Amino acid sequence: MYSFIVFCFVQPSRKIIECPCHHGFFNPDDGSVIQGPPPRPLPQLTVVIKEDKIYVTDFVKEAKETHGHG
Repeated sequence: MYSFIVFCFVQPSRKIIECPCHHGFFNPDDGSVIQGPPPRPLPQLTVVIKEDKIYVTDFVKEAKETHGHG
């Protein structure tokens, strides 16, 4: 399970993360850029569930960039 560092709007009904500041759109499943000027995917964080508590532990290595979306 992963989390992303996001200061954007999550739109679950559209399955998209929108960044109005940078005019970008991201895939909520993997953080990849769907459309817009952002040059790289959202940073991923590892999420761990332990004893009914949720912890964000650390950055995952650089997320894969995908091309051809949008």
